[in-house]
Amino acid sequence: MESDCPELDDVLQDDEVKVTASVVMSYSYDTQIGGSTTVPMFRVEKIERI
Repeated sequence: MESDCPELDDVLQDDEVKVTASVVMSYSYDTQIGGSTTVPMFRVEKIERI
């Protein structure tokens, strides 16, 4: 699944940020080794560079 989160476009590796987000739902997907994984899906509300 791909997401569109333009708020994260300028965040680079090693940047430190504080993210305020809400959990929207869980998201399950198949892994490359044949299993499955479930992770939380977030809605980003605010991002601050630290």
